[in-house]
Amino acid sequence: MPDQQSHAAILSLPPEVVAQIKSSTTITTLTGVILCLVENCLDAEATKIEVTVDFHRGGCSVEDNGLGITPAEFKEHGGLGRTY
Repeated sequence: MPDQQSHAAILSLPPEVVAQIKSSTTITTLTGVILCLVENCLDAEATKIEVTVDFHRGGCSVEDNGLGITPAEFKEHGGLGRTY
């Protein structure tokens, strides 16, 4: 009797699902925060990134020249901070 198991291909997740998974990642270290912020800069096509770290106080600042957030997104219904 022939093998009746199906052999389905493994498919990539759609981009919106990948984004949803990434948005729920928990960051637990200052180094992790810096890494995520730098990744955001690169996603925004930044060509210059300036990182300032204050390990003593546990803070950081990341500035870039990327595309960033449009002014309209800061308005009340602009969608800033919305979940996927």
